Amino acid sequence: MVITKEYSHSFDRKKIFTIMEREMEPYIKKYGVKLFRTDEYSYSAKVGFFGSGKVRVLEDKIVITIDSPFLNSSNKAKVESEMDKYVQKLFQQVLED
Repeated sequence: MVITKEYSHSFDRKKIFTIMEREMEPYIKKYGVKLFRTDEYSYSAKVGFFGSGKVRVLEDKIVITIDSPFLNSSNKAKVESEMDKYVQKLFQQVLED
């Protein structure tokens, strides 16, 4: 199953991306994430057989895509809620930084 969510913003995308990179480090180590920078403001990630994801920081929105064989209709809402929390925290850090 694939989940894609878009979040509108009016922040400087370089600032968002810099904070996002800084916050990724613990997850990379904890879950063994393989990270690939696909362009100046985008990353693709792979977590073994658990799935993959993409984060793109565009001028006016952030697009997050998660693709995993373990996603289904019963856990989709929880995953989307976690995505929302992550982006809210990211936006809060942009405001405070």
